[in-house]
Amino acid sequence: MNEEEYQGIAKPVYDILSNHIVDGGKAIDGKIILSADHHALSFEIQKRLRELGYVMQGAQHEAQCVIHKS
Repeated sequence: MNEEEYQGIAKPVYDILSNHIVDGGKAIDGKIILSADHHALSFEIQKRLRELGYVMQGAQHEAQCVIHKS
């Protein structure tokens, strides 16, 4: 991933996730606990990426999605 891709996609997603990490980000049994469910996180991530000109496809009920410039 180059710097442009990181700044455009990964950093905004990371920032959203980091806002919801519980217990200072300590892993418990190899898991990070978030303070929001996956639907709320997906909505927040999709909203932010749309603001930045990206589209998330396959995010509703699939285990993976594709993010691209709209």
